[in-house]
Amino acid sequence: LGCTLISRSQRESSPSDIDDGVEALRHAYQLIPESHTDKPAYSSNLASALEARFKYKDSSNDLDEAITILRGVAESDLDHQTGSGQCLTSLGNASLTRYELSRDSSDLDRAVNVLRRAVDTTQDGHAIKAFRLTSLGKALSTRFELKQYSQDLRNAMIAFEQASDEIAGNPTTRLEAAMLLTNLCLKHRAQYDIAGATLAMKASE
Repeated sequence: LGCTLISRSQRESSPSDIDDGVEALRHAYQLIPESHTDKPAYSSNLASALEARFKYKDSSNDLDEAITILRGVAESDLDHQTGSGQCLTSLGNASLTRYELSRDSSDLDRAVNVLRRAVDTTQDGHAIKAFRLTSLGKALSTRFELKQYSQDLRNAMIAFEQASDEIAGNPTTRLEAAMLLTNLCLKHRAQYDIAGATLAMKASE
């Protein structure tokens, strides 16, 4: 019900639906024991709803709550659960969004760390891997712009290239990754180029 209300609110721009959706998902989340195998999925659904309301109403409290919920999953021993990769991806992207608002570098570092974990928990050939690699590349390239760590630039290029090569990935995501890689190479061609990124990727295999 909660997910249905959130989807309808996004289609029809209905504030009441998004509020009702958040509350329905919060209720379901609170009913699920912490040890339950579905807890990561419920956490991710609630966090996604809170993020959707944040984008609609620009309420930083919703974004903060989403991050708190997802950190609880990321910091617990749930890596073996089906939904943990989804929670890690959501946490990474939410942390990157909050960094863009607050410029708190701890949010940016968290985004890089948890998105790397999300990629590591995703099997090669999985349809979602291209999206997670692209998210990681975005976080790494953002941190490079802030801290000028050359390794972040290299790793961002590798992530974008791998995302664009993921045959099972969404074509739009793969195209976005390829464009982001091209833009990075053009912007920083004095330091690295596509060939350099390819060699780095092959060396890491």
